[in-house]
Amino acid sequence: MIATVYRPSRVKNGRRVVARMYRGKYRLDPREKIKDVPLHTNDKQVAQQKLRKILEEEQNERAGFIRPKKQRESMQRPLLPHVETFIEERYKIGRDEKYVRELKKKLLVLAAEVPWKYISDITAESFCVWRRKQKKSPKTLNEYLSAIGALLNSLEPVIGQNPLRHVTRMQTAVEPQRRRRAFSVEELQRLIAAGGERGIIYLVAVSTGIRRGELRSLEWRDVVLDVAHPFICVRKSIAKNHKRQDNRCLSTWRGN
Repeated sequence: MIATVYRPSRVKNGRRVVARMYRGKYRLDPREKIKDVPLHTNDKQVAQQKLRKILEEEQNERAGFIRPKKQRESMQRPLLPHVETFIEERYKIGRDEKYVRELKKKLLVLAAEVPWKYISDITAESFCVWRRKQKKSPKTLNEYLSAIGALLNSLEPVIGQNPLRHVTRMQTAVEPQRRRRAFSVEELQRLIAAGGERGIIYLVAVSTGIRRGELRSLEWRDVVLDVAHPFICVRKSIAKNHKRQDNRCLSTWRGN
């Protein structure tokens, strides 16, 4: 092993000039190249202490006792900038806008309530403690776990293994508290009548099965009337499954 501190020098105007600040040279393995690092001090003893610390950290990294320096630095960065970058990337790769909006909402709730300020604060224990206090449904709690898990999985190249990788998901196969059923024709007629100006929205939704988010993004060009059976086209760009859908229009509802 090689480890030494020195002050670099150079020849200027025919004279050798020695730098004020110390640098360090070291090599842990004879098969490796010698590394040269700045020590940012003009005190030789301090320089030697800094070099010893660098050597100790690198030896501990190689032995697996501590994370690599790059991972340790990433773990100490604030969580919220990571969240913002992650959300921007979801939009860039074309993920559904509503999905990304809900994803961001859940990540911000976790950052505020657990609370996690830095990536290094995120642990399986802290998440499970937060989860036990919640009155949310198992399905919703699993969505929170999926949200933070997606962020941590994307950061694995810089932080190492996702610390929540082995957290068990909640069991969702339970008896529902409220059984769902379809509205009767009479109930739908009363809803549409009571909806006032919004009644037409309920009518279109019932008649076509178009989702609320898709309805919000419809334009007049999507309504096709000059055919035997008029219909509404849900474009790929606004469809939840990203596939074009031609939904039969209002005349198909037997409540009319």
